[in-house]
Amino acid sequence: MPDTPHKIPAETRPGPAAPGGRGYFIFLLCFLAAMSAFPSFVNDLYLPTFPAMRAEFHTSRSVVQLGLSFVMVGLGLGGLFWGPLSDRLGRKPVLFISLMMFIIFSGVSVVSPTIGFFLGCRLFQGLGASGAVMLSKTIPADMYTGRELAKLMSTVGAINGIAPVSGPLLGGFMARAIGWRGIFIVLTLIGVAMLCLTFFFRESLPPRNRDRGPWRAMFDEYLPLLKNRPFMIHVILKSAALGVLFCYISSGPFIIQERYGFDPLQFGLIFGLNALGVVLGATLSVKFHTMKKAAIVGATGMVVFACLEAGAISFLDSIWVFEGLILPMLFFAGIVFAASNTLAMTEGHLSAGAASAILGLGGYVFGFIVSPLVGMGDIQLSTSIGMTVCALICLLYGWFAYRLPASKIQP
Repeated sequence: MPDTPHKIPAETRPGPAAPGGRGYFIFLLCFLAAMSAFPSFVNDLYLPTFPAMRAEFHTSRSVVQLGLSFVMVGLGLGGLFWGPLSDRLGRKPVLFISLMMFIIFSGVSVVSPTIGFFLGCRLFQGLGASGAVMLSKTIPADMYTGRELAKLMSTVGAINGIAPVSGPLLGGFMARAIGWRGIFIVLTLIGVAMLCLTFFFRESLPPRNRDRGPWRAMFDEYLPLLKNRPFMIHVILKSAALGVLFCYISSGPFIIQERYGFDPLQFGLIFGLNALGVVLGATLSVKFHTMKKAAIVGATGMVVFACLEAGAISFLDSIWVFEGLILPMLFFAGIVFAASNTLAMTEGHLSAGAASAILGLGGYVFGFIVSPLVGMGDIQLSTSIGMTVCALICLLYGWFAYRLPASKIQP
């Protein structure tokens, strides 16, 4: 008899189980939004405490910023493992295991005696959180393709906007009241809440649609995706846009609090305003006729405002100029995030778990590189240079994406 294929082609797969009515659909939207918000939970809540951590551990800005780099390594590498494992075992058990890891290492990080111990906890915290982040893109791809997938992911992105807007603001309040250690207790409790909600989630990948090949072949889906030129163009497109965002995330606490004298709460307000720009851009991305057009428009806008930012700091040392140019740049970044997510997951929908893992890893590679670099020398200058370089890479790959021939399922 012929070998059983590892996976059933999407065109002939039975659809997922009935969603269970409008009530469950609303729950699913909110649940997916919370899962995709994990990077915001893990990073944004404690951003206002960067200067305080630097003082407590008697270390440099770049070492404190490595807390972002280490969690990005975990978020990226974890997805490579959780993705194919979820294609084989299903989404729900993988989500449960990864959340347990997140809870354990979030709790352990609270008692960190040194910055080195803390960075180690951040690595494993990212590995745990990566399961939820990866599945937030994989579960929608189990159910939809094309324009329907774009609408669902843009809706999830809009709901998810609560996290990056409220995270730094709440972090500013908590930094005053309970410090960075208290913030990581809160993160542990968030993980526990997500674990409880997992029991209400209905598996989106039925056993009949799972990878049935030998265990040794579990990672075989990565090579075809890495050789898939359209898919990788969309991956790099999103990754470069995330590089711009990570430049701002890692340097913002020091620029706004140390250079311009704002306190943690004020920093949270400013950061939350910028996060609104990302949310608005992601929400409006579906207004474009195609996601390819959205991507090229978003990338062009990012380059324009990144170059203006780089030029402005040479003549005007002002927080209002700095932030006034950051806000529209992040608005265009939000357009790119939503468009590239949809394009990449549509191209890789036959191996959604592996595709989501690669998509996540690319962004965290950029983040790992830029986070400590923007803390060197004149932090505002190095940040603007990092943003400009990443935005130019994004524009280049946005053009490549725009020139790709349309596929039958492309949104």
